[in-house]
Amino acid sequence: MGAAASLFFGFVLYGWLLGSAIVAALIPAPDPERRGPPLWSIAALLLLPITLVAGCEAGTGILPR
Repeated sequence: MGAAASLFFGFVLYGWLLGSAIVAALIPAPDPERRGPPLWSIAALLLLPITLVAGCEAGTGILPR
């Protein structure tokens, strides 16, 4: 029962993430003039894989096996 519930809620989570991204893309938002490239967004995209790997490695060191 626990494995089935975990699988179900995992799919619900992925559906929620996909649905929220679609809805966010469909909502019109004001687009102010930019003076340059979006540096903070680019930095966040570049740091995302590094932080995910670091978090997973830190988690394996902290959590019991």
